Amino acid sequence: MEHPAITKLEKEGLPEGEIFGTDACGDEVFEGDYILEHDGELILECNAMDYLVDILGAVRKTAGK
Repeated sequence: MEHPAITKLEKEGLPEGEIFGTDACGDEVFEGDYILEHDGELILECNAMDYLVDILGAVRKTAGK
């Protein structure tokens, strides 16, 4: 027997909120998403590392090496 919430998700998919905009990495931002703002750009929190490295040119290193 399956939980009713799982059955509903399989039938209807994940609920989507209203689109708020697009972040600096090109991903859609939905109302309620966690975002950062830098120089007028929106960045999804999950894209913060990509933004730092790919757009701002930060270099990822291992400490002590």
